[in-house]
Amino acid sequence: MDSLMTYPHETVAPSIHTDFINGVKFDICEVIPACYDMLSSSKSRFFVCVEDNHICFHESAEKYFKATGECRWDFFCKTKAECIDLINQFSDAYDSIEKWLERAERTPALKRSSMEKVNSIRTKMMNIFRMYPL
Repeated sequence: MDSLMTYPHETVAPSIHTDFINGVKFDICEVIPACYDMLSSSKSRFFVCVEDNHICFHESAEKYFKATGECRWDFFCKTKAECIDLINQFSDAYDSIEKWLERAERTPALKRSSMEKVNSIRTKMMNIFRMYPL
């Protein structure tokens, strides 16, 4: 049994789309047909890579690997539309944080509750992307 989880490399999952949101690089990568055995469905053969070093939702694949010794990429692979939605979530979170920060600045009495909301959004985005939107 291998002791290290094998992740897709650019030779088996090249980037097919790159997007930058406020300087953060997002790639949608597509697993090539030769590696479909790592997936449960060829329809869900895309994943989001952030800044060339973080695959979103890889943690569940690692937990499965530790429990079974089987390397499966379908835990972090999604459809292309789901990947685009995931990137849009980051953009929406960025916009939302900006609005909450403006609200905190405009209305000092609401600063504490606004900052709690900002921190909640940041925590959620950090868990998914390993990056704060703002």
